[in-house]
Amino acid sequence: MKNAWLLLLPAAGLLWACEPSLQVPEKARVPASDAPTIQGFLCPQDTLHRIVVRYTVPATGRSDPNAFARDLKKGVATLSGPLGAVPMQYDSIYRQFTVPQRLARLEAGGQYRFTLELPGRPPLTARCTIPARRVPPDSIRTVAAGTYAGGTPRYRLEWPALAGGGNFFAFFVLRIRTALPWGHKTVENPTSQLTLRPIGGRVRSLPFPIQKIVNSGTVYREDQLAFVCHTDSLYHAFHQALEQLGDDSPFDEPARLPTNVSNGFGVLCGYNRTELRL
Repeated sequence: MKNAWLLLLPAAGLLWACEPSLQVPEKARVPASDAPTIQGFLCPQDTLHRIVVRYTVPATGRSDPNAFARDLKKGVATLSGPLGAVPMQYDSIYRQFTVPQRLARLEAGGQYRFTLELPGRPPLTARCTIPARRVPPDSIRTVAAGTYAGGTPRYRLEWPALAGGGNFFAFFVLRIRTALPWGHKTVENPTSQLTLRPIGGRVRSLPFPIQKIVNSGTVYREDQLAFVCHTDSLYHAFHQALEQLGDDSPFDEPARLPTNVSNGFGVLCGYNRTELRL
């Protein structure tokens, strides 16, 4: 069974959330205990902050996942930052702790700590700092990048490196198809790039198509949004380690993923997001 790591990327102003997932091979984690695994990506632009807590299968010995699920419901989770500490509510469907932005306003440049207390276990803690800067929208250029097979135009985004260092980026394109007149939305993620660094003072994304279609038979509108994320260094190192895992060959050696969690596994990272309509 593979462990899914999610970057939670809710789009502002829309009533849906896209969660592009990364499948982490089992060989990527060989834990010596059943300490919880967390995954959290904090962003000031999100309207709901979420930290997923997962059951960890130990490499040796026995552990009871049902008992862990019951303990999670009794867990006490707190998100602390410059404006104080706020409790997080447990969502048993997705096994995550959440708090809305109106109760926990995250700030660019802020340092945050997640604490989780579970019965019979030492407190789990993780800290991260959200990058203070985000890429200015007016600095991002859409550049033609040839065509795909079949003649569909390709484009990419380019922007200058941020002054002062800390230039770690991620990039996503979301395609939103809206059925008219009902307003039902479907979302696709045709392009993602999670470990971008400047080359020659500029950052260049992978190519992607831009397609806006209005079909007068079954009527729908298709729009595309691009998200440029200025991430912390751990976000970059974590996803870079995932990329180096290869194709999950049974002959691959086990790999150790970066973590900043005390008394547990996983990561708590921060990023600062710029949104563009293509």
